[in-house]
Amino acid sequence: MKLLSAIEHFLLGIRDFFWNYPDNFILEENSFVRSLRKNYLRARPFSHALFVLLIFFSVTSIVFSDISAILRIDKATFIEGVIVGKDENDQIQKVLWINPLIVTNTQIKRDLSELVYEPLLHVNQDNEVQLVLAESYANLGGGKSYRFKLRENVFWHDGKKFTSEDVVETFKLLQSLEFGNQTSSVYSKAAAKINIKKIDDYRFEFSLKDQNTIIPNFFEIISFKVLPAHLIKGLNSSNIIYAEQKINSNPIGTGPFIVGPLNLEEIELKKNKSYYNNVPKLEKMIFRLYKDQEQAVSDLKTGQIHALTGVNSDSVQELSVIPNLKIYKSNVIYNQYWGLYFNLADQNKSSVKEVKVRQAISSAINKNFINEALVGSAIEAKGPIPETSFAFSKSEKYVYNIKSAKTLLDRAGWKVVKGQKYRMSSKGVVLELNLVYVKNIDRDKLVEVIQRDLAAVGIKVNPVAKTISEVNNDYVLPGFFDI
Repeated sequence: MKLLSAIEHFLLGIRDFFWNYPDNFILEENSFVRSLRKNYLRARPFSHALFVLLIFFSVTSIVFSDISAILRIDKATFIEGVIVGKDENDQIQKVLWINPLIVTNTQIKRDLSELVYEPLLHVNQDNEVQLVLAESYANLGGGKSYRFKLRENVFWHDGKKFTSEDVVETFKLLQSLEFGNQTSSVYSKAAAKINIKKIDDYRFEFSLKDQNTIIPNFFEIISFKVLPAHLIKGLNSSNIIYAEQKINSNPIGTGPFIVGPLNLEEIELKKNKSYYNNVPKLEKMIFRLYKDQEQAVSDLKTGQIHALTGVNSDSVQELSVIPNLKIYKSNVIYNQYWGLYFNLADQNKSSVKEVKVRQAISSAINKNFINEALVGSAIEAKGPIPETSFAFSKSEKYVYNIKSAKTLLDRAGWKVVKGQKYRMSSKGVVLELNLVYVKNIDRDKLVEVIQRDLAAVGIKVNPVAKTISEVNNDYVLPGFFDI
């Protein structure tokens, strides 16, 4: 009975507490709420400051507990800004087509090809062969013949099976490109010296046509991106460069990402869920195209894009002080190589065809000044092969030496004439060169240094700044340039 009485007393106590809860907690003079209010009023203004801080920290903790939900950030989508410039109508220079067999200096095309297409193998900067679509290979005789075995679990983005037929047809297309003025490359030249033979659906052989020759960079030559045989029938050096070709405007590869429609201001890639290797964690990648750097940098600052590549040295300085933005520098072997290219064609009659003039130019340019002009963002090149490459040679032929440059020009017959700023030939011709380049802020700075350094030894440089299409079509292809 005592136990029942105790339970009854306990339950009645709980009932009375909740029954009288409004009075005890809020309404009575000594209730918790009224006591709290009195103490709050007595503690002013400190109680106000404490209340504001409490609200601030509460809101902050809520926001940062799931900021992606508050800001609606899609963690599975990566947006990269790409500065592509303007076309002749002052509109964004869109990407109309891509084809990995055609050498291009447009970075966005190269990036898309890397994500969509794959080669048989890679050769890294240490000259190590890394297999990709190839599963294995065997040397059949002194580096003159190789047999390859392909992976068997690879599919094209349209669902078709990847086989050795794709490799054979792609290689034959690469060989045919050697016969086109706009399609020939070092790869097509070497490919024309190699035979390919299909053995079965997953095996094939490469062999040198001339068994008395050697191709030292054989594995680099066969590191071409493979195209689907069923979509390249009828392609050749005459028609491969046109956007109308289906494989160009609607690329189908075996890579980790599937590209959507081109010719837009945003190019979207979705992950290849059937990828044979590690399926990407990102669901989507978006390349957002920009006419100019100003808008691209603004969108990066405001979080409209997650990354931006190829920014000039001024913008790097500007962005480096912004919190939550980090500057990454890629390995020098993957960066742009800027150099002076001399026009040695027969139709060019300028002084750059004289070897001593070219040697003088190489000796007269102070590369340290160039790096200073680019705010330390450049790395001096000792030639077209980076120092990090296995193929780099440490021999250094031309270093900055004004005295040597002047001597070379004297020996070439270009003399200093009293009262004249620039050197002249015995016939009174001024030593003058046209320097054609693709205009941007960093190249403008670079050309200023070159112009100043060469003027110091008596060479007049006329800068010709144009768009990339103008440089290619109006100057490089017809050969209307000196440098």
